[in-house]
Amino acid sequence: MRILIDSGDYRCSNMGDLAMLQVAVARLREIFPAALIQTITANPQMIADQVPQSSAVPQEGLQVWLAERYLFGRLHNAIPKSASREIGRIKGVLRRRWPALIETMIKARMKITGVRDHSVLEFLESFHAADLVVLCGQGGINDNFYKHAQAVLELFDMSVRSGKHTAMFGQGIGPIRNSGLLSKAAHVLGRVGLIAVREGKFGPALLGSMNVSPERIVTTGDDAIELAYAARPEQTGDAIGVNIRAADHTGISVEHVNNLRPVFQRLAGQYRAALLPLPISRYPDCKDARDIRQMLSGVDGFCDNGRDLDTPAKVIQQAGRCRIVVTAAYHAAVFALSQGVPVVALANSQYCVKKFSGLAHQFGAGIEIALLDSKVLDDDLTMAVARAWRSADSVRTSLLEAAARQVDTGRAAYRRISEVSPRMKSVA
Repeated sequence: MRILIDSGDYRCSNMGDLAMLQVAVARLREIFPAALIQTITANPQMIADQVPQSSAVPQEGLQVWLAERYLFGRLHNAIPKSASREIGRIKGVLRRRWPALIETMIKARMKITGVRDHSVLEFLESFHAADLVVLCGQGGINDNFYKHAQAVLELFDMSVRSGKHTAMFGQGIGPIRNSGLLSKAAHVLGRVGLIAVREGKFGPALLGSMNVSPERIVTTGDDAIELAYAARPEQTGDAIGVNIRAADHTGISVEHVNNLRPVFQRLAGQYRAALLPLPISRYPDCKDARDIRQMLSGVDGFCDNGRDLDTPAKVIQQAGRCRIVVTAAYHAAVFALSQGVPVVALANSQYCVKKFSGLAHQFGAGIEIALLDSKVLDDDLTMAVARAWRSADSVRTSLLEAAARQVDTGRAAYRRISEVSPRMKSVA
């Protein structure tokens, strides 16, 4: 039995996505103890350190396989752009319909050039040998991450065409308004064996609009809930957890970050609480620790931007020390709520509003969204923090109960994999 996982976060630079990968591999290992589990990644060292039950498959190989210009290389620079695009389009059609032909052409190119691309050969070997192809938890199939979504859908289209079993877990689906992406998603997702979505407010309806059979959709909550719930402290914390993220998909600018500084200065003094950083993203162009420092530098109660919180376990432990969490990052909210800590979510894009709304739907209480484009943001945020602070003790039990339910539902969804065919049953 061999399982190939698309981790979504290939660099392992997002602590939430990495947490979901850790849970996915642990659950798959529990169901298929003798299986060889492989993860597509650009960071094999992090896989070895943080997900040792899985081995690495180079993401570069998947990139080469999907690249439009790989086969003919420099030729694309010598011909008109329209011709280059057409060659790329034709290659894509051939790859989908006759992948063996493209594979033969790639190997022929290596022989002619004398350059052996081990990454693509290793990827193809792992793909061909896989019995099950899994997409690990992420929120990547949407307009904001168009190119990534297209690549994921291409991989699963190829998997379905090859007759492999397929499953997607912990998925945040949408929003999708791009007609091309919507068409591609409908074509592929309707043929995936099982799609477990992390929220029931938007995802199932969107999948239903793409004619995905209801029998193939299950709402589980976020897979990372299991790690955070298992680490929950016995008592309510006394700090304020903080995250901010300036990025295109969040709609948060440097100006927003600077404008929030005096608000946190006042909150720290009012509640006499330490401000603890909860960085989730460590990507070079999207560093939470950098933005947290920008916002809280000089604020009383803040002395560390959390740069050393470089594993999911460390961030989860930090969240457990808090009485409330104020965050622009979805997974900082997941880590908090799963430990019984109420959340005030900062949002300035429809993408983020929907993510937090879906999370609120799953937990039922303990999370309130503050819109950064509000003309009375200062008052909105102050009152939301006050409500969260007052309710921290009373809401804790209901949050933990909601987390436990989602852990059980998620585990049950994974067990469904072993029921999809006699072969899966025989190796479970």
